[in-house]
Amino acid sequence: MSGECGATVVEFRNVSKRFGAVSAVRELSFAIERGALVTLLGPSGCGKTTTLRLIAGLEHADSGTIRIGGRDVTGLSATERDVSMVFQSYALFPHMTVGENVAYGLVVGGEPRERVRAKVGEVLAMVGLEGFEARLPSELSGGQQQRVAVARALVLEPQVLLFDEPLSNLDAKLRRRVRDEIRELQQRLGLTTVYVTHDQGEALAVSDRIIVMKNAAIAQEGTPRELYERPADLFVADFIGDANLVAAEIRRLEGEFAVVDVGGLELALPHRGFGAGPASVAIRPEALQLSTAAADGAHIRGSVSKAAYLGSHMEYSVESPLGSLFVVDRSVARPIRAGTAVSIRLAGHGVTLVRR
Repeated sequence: MSGECGATVVEFRNVSKRFGAVSAVRELSFAIERGALVTLLGPSGCGKTTTLRLIAGLEHADSGTIRIGGRDVTGLSATERDVSMVFQSYALFPHMTVGENVAYGLVVGGEPRERVRAKVGEVLAMVGLEGFEARLPSELSGGQQQRVAVARALVLEPQVLLFDEPLSNLDAKLRRRVRDEIRELQQRLGLTTVYVTHDQGEALAVSDRIIVMKNAAIAQEGTPRELYERPADLFVADFIGDANLVAAEIRRLEGEFAVVDVGGLELALPHRGFGAGPASVAIRPEALQLSTAAADGAHIRGSVSKAAYLGSHMEYSVESPLGSLFVVDRSVARPIRAGTAVSIRLAGHGVTLVRR
C-alpha cells in the first residue's frame, strides 16, 4: 500500500463544480504527495465535501483536470478510480458479518475465495479486529464499527484513502482514541489520505497538511503549525483555533520586523509584507497572561467578566481597551473571580499580523 515518497498522487488543476446557480468549488488547484494525510477543513458549505466527492468520482467536475497517480481521471466513474472512501455513517451492511463486510469489494471484484479470506484476515489484524470476523455490526461498539469501515476500504489497496467526517458519530473520548488510531495506521502503512472535517482540533492533530476552504475556494494551505502560527487572514486565524482579532498600528519597519502598537503596547512582530499604517493582529487565547498583582512594565488594564473552570484550564472573558478578549489560563489553583481587575500582558508567541 505504501510507495515511493514525494510523488504527487492527487492533483487538482483549476477544478470547478456548480450545482445550478451555486458554485460548490471554484478554480481549485492543489497537489497531495504520496504517503501524506491532507485535511480539507472549513465551515459547512465551504466546498470540502464536494472536493472529496470529486476525488472519489461521486461528483464530476464542470471544468479543470483531476489526476490520480499521474492518470487523468476527470471523466472516469468512481469504480474506475483507484480510491476507497470511509463514509461518515460507516455504511456497513447490518445483515453481513464483519468478515463479509470487509470482503464485499473483493467478492464483487471476482477475487478467489482463498485470497479473499487471507486479505480479510490481514486487514482486520491491521486495524486490531483479528478474531471479529463472525460478529455482526450490531455487536460492535462505535469505534469498532469505524475500524471495520476502514478495513473494508483498506482491503482494496487503494492509491488514495478518503475519510468523510469519520469521527462525527463518536463521543468525545472515543473520537480522540479513534483519531489517533487512524493517524497511526496511516503513518505505519504510508497511506495517501484525504480527510474531511470541520473540527479544527481534529485537523491539527492528524494532518501533515491542511487545506482551509472558504466560500468554495482555498483560503490557505500549509502545515498545522504554519496555519496556527502564521494565518493568512482574519478568517483563517479565527477558524484554526480561537483568536482575538484586534486593531493595531504599524509604526515602522525594522528589517524583518514591524514595530506595532497594540493598545499602547509596542511589539516587534514579523512584518509579513505589511507596510506602515493601520493593521490587524490575531492574539491566541494562551498568549494573554493575566495577573491580579500590582503591575509594572508594559501591560493593559482589564476586568474579568466571565470565568469558567474546565478541569485542565480556566477560560476567561476579559473587557479591555482592545475589546472583549478570550483568555485560556492553565493555572487552575487560584481562579480569578468575575469582576476582578487584572493586568494583561502579551507572551512572546501567539501574536501575529494578519490581513484585514
